[in-house]
Amino acid sequence: MPPVKKILIDLEKLKNRYVGLGEVSSRFAKALQGHAKKLHDNGIEIHLLVPAAYRGQFGDDFHYINATFLNKRFPALLPAFDLWHAIHQTSNYNPYHSGTKYLLTIHDLNFIHEKKGRKVDKYKHSLQRKIDRASAITTISDFTKKEVLQYLKVPDPSILTIRNGVADPTEARPSKPPGINSDAPYLFHLSAISRKKNTHTLVDLMKVLPEKKLVIAGSWQTKYAREILTRIQQEKITNIITLDQPDESEKAWLYLHCEAFLFPSLFEGFGLPVIEAMYCGKPVFASRHSSLPEIGSDKVCYWEHFAPLYMKEVLLKGLDDHHRQAGRAAELRAYAATFSWEDTILRYIRLYIEILHGA
Repeated sequence: MPPVKKILIDLEKLKNRYVGLGEVSSRFAKALQGHAKKLHDNGIEIHLLVPAAYRGQFGDDFHYINATFLNKRFPALLPAFDLWHAIHQTSNYNPYHSGTKYLLTIHDLNFIHEKKGRKVDKYKHSLQRKIDRASAITTISDFTKKEVLQYLKVPDPSILTIRNGVADPTEARPSKPPGINSDAPYLFHLSAISRKKNTHTLVDLMKVLPEKKLVIAGSWQTKYAREILTRIQQEKITNIITLDQPDESEKAWLYLHCEAFLFPSLFEGFGLPVIEAMYCGKPVFASRHSSLPEIGSDKVCYWEHFAPLYMKEVLLKGLDDHHRQAGRAAELRAYAATFSWEDTILRYIRLYIEILHGA
């Protein structure tokens, strides 16, 4: 009987469950859960590197390893694995044993556009070391693949694009978030509210769109987010409601009850909320930057620039067109359903097997 092959999957980002990579980590594990026993029966053990609170959360067919400071600082403490999958490029956990094959998934190169000077060089150097170590590299969009090839040195130019799956947010039981005191229609924006999300353009938009309301939900801890809160208060903008980062149930409610989803982000490796909103049949308005045209295809209304009156014109026309087109909501739902986590996991399982057997 051939020896068991051991794969470690880095899910440390579960510590921030409802934000970006935390959501991806959770969905990745849940999708893989249905295949863990079959993999084990075929001689492949899956080990999940998780925060302690998530031990056992994805069933008994996985092995769990705590993501601790000691494991991060002293990787030699971890057992040897045949394959290590870093499901994002920002992980601080790395394989120690030279015989471990390394699969690196790159979500974006936002630092190229966000950082300056030595900080860019620092991030590039760190990522380049991971690329040099990798046995295989995947990206979550063709846009990110193009950027990797442009800005970094890839020994083997064959990078595989495997798009993230996107879960239907309505799988969660909808729950109205605290802070929503009316059933009146509203526009919706959900993000980390960092500068790259370009959220301030929506504040400008709402100043010329007094007949509409906008709900902005996300993390308000950044300097940029606090600047937006200050603007709303000082400029007495009364048609914007601000909410903290919603959980799954609250997020489902917000998508289901909004009139449209607005996403003027400048830098996205994928753009998860765009597809989540489509799952709920809602029209999406987004920038034409980075990966968004690739992910949104012709199902999104795009802003070419961010002058408030122009954004208003595009929004009102897009809303009118959406309501005029019979079956448009069903078309959006069908498109969203093509971003299946099951398909994503099956592609990764095939890749795992290819890497393990040197194909």
